[in-house]
Amino acid sequence: MFDSLSDRLTSALRKLSGRGVLRPEDVEATLREVRMALLEADVNYKVVHDELVEMLGANTEGLRWAPAPPTLVMLAGVQGSGKTTTAVKLALWARRQGRQPMVVALDLRRPAAIDQLRVLAKQEQVDFHSGSGAVETIAREAVAEAR
Repeated sequence: MFDSLSDRLTSALRKLSGRGVLRPEDVEATLREVRMALLEADVNYKVVHDELVEMLGANTEGLRWAPAPPTLVMLAGVQGSGKTTTAVKLALWARRQGRQPMVVALDLRRPAAIDQLRVLAKQEQVDFHSGSGAVETIAREAVAEAR
């Protein structure tokens, strides 16, 4: 039973992670799928919700912008965890906050990830930076460009 529930929850959440722009109706559809999976597995939805809120951080703190731009944000995670789409979503959010975001490709071992970030950034009209050579060099160039 646990494997079936785990598969259904994973499937529902994967549908969100691959989207360039997350719409409220996407979140609602996923939440419906999660609720149904929990109900069918006879799991109390409120208990799971409360535990997830506690685990993920009941007391959230907003992003603290650097006093002088740029503000740097690094995303880390295993392959396929949604870093690329999250980076562009964060950039869109920053733009709505009146900022001028830039996404920087530093995963040099995965050219496909760089291409995906480039495509998503272009699609959403977000500044993009990449380069060749050492990660540190590319990062320094991006910071200089952002200033």
